[in-house]
Amino acid sequence: MGLVGVLRLSSSSEADKGKALHQLALLANGSYGDHAIALCEGLRATGGVELIVGLLGSPSAEVHRMALMLVADDL
Repeated sequence: MGLVGVLRLSSSSEADKGKALHQLALLANGSYGDHAIALCEGLRATGGVELIVGLLGSPSAEVHRMALMLVADDL
């Protein structure tokens, strides 16, 4: 299962969501040019952006922080 799949599962714990967001943040921060464009297009096409935005309201400070960082990274 991919990182977006972990975010999509209602059974995923906040810790698992935080880890998935952290991995996405690492990918986003290390992506440039065509790779960054492809990553963002993939996230938009799979509903990842909506999932990340939805996690801005998470009660977990870590999940909230990671989601905010990704949204601010112009996905």
